[in-house]
Amino acid sequence: SSSVTPQLVRNTIDNPLDPSSGSRQTVSFETAGLGGDQKFWLGQASNSFYVPLVKGSFGNLVFAQRTRIGYGKAFDGEPFPLFKRFFPGGINSVRGFDSRELGPKDEEGNEFGGNKQLVGNFELIFPLVPSVGISGVTFYDIGNAFDDEDPIDFADLRQAIGWGIRWRSPIAPIRVEFGYPLDKEEGDKSFVTNFSFGNPN
Repeated sequence: SSSVTPQLVRNTIDNPLDPSSGSRQTVSFETAGLGGDQKFWLGQASNSFYVPLVKGSFGNLVFAQRTRIGYGKAFDGEPFPLFKRFFPGGINSVRGFDSRELGPKDEEGNEFGGNKQLVGNFELIFPLVPSVGISGVTFYDIGNAFDDEDPIDFADLRQAIGWGIRWRSPIAPIRVEFGYPLDKEEGDKSFVTNFSFGNPN
């Protein structure tokens, strides 16, 4: 695969390690076919914003929201390539499900990803021990991926709620978050433990 990916980014977030206000928008459009044997296009857009609801000496109560949408298609009518497909689930997606668990599955229940996805995250971030950079979070997530011939169907979006602890460590932000699916299906876990270095993206 040989591709080019122009991208536009706007960012007014106040602190990348501990955001409490501002927003970030990205738009990208990847086109492959200038070499190699893969010919496809992939458009993606995301929007994140942080709003301080309460400011105090103990810390800020912050509302955060992130939305990501992506859509790709092969030029030659072939299925969208596997290495570019969407596999939602996990700490930076729908946190009530394991990483890469959501999206289309084959007859044996194996995920093969979608050529389009929609994911939204809603968070309430609050201080716990501000002196050492520890905060708490509660969240509601919604999203899924869809196969080439299927539209984005809001009725098929999966949902989860949860809570977690975040520590702004000297090395990098550390996140431990627990997600609970609201629309649990056969084979889904009752809750999922998520761990990550770095801020949500």
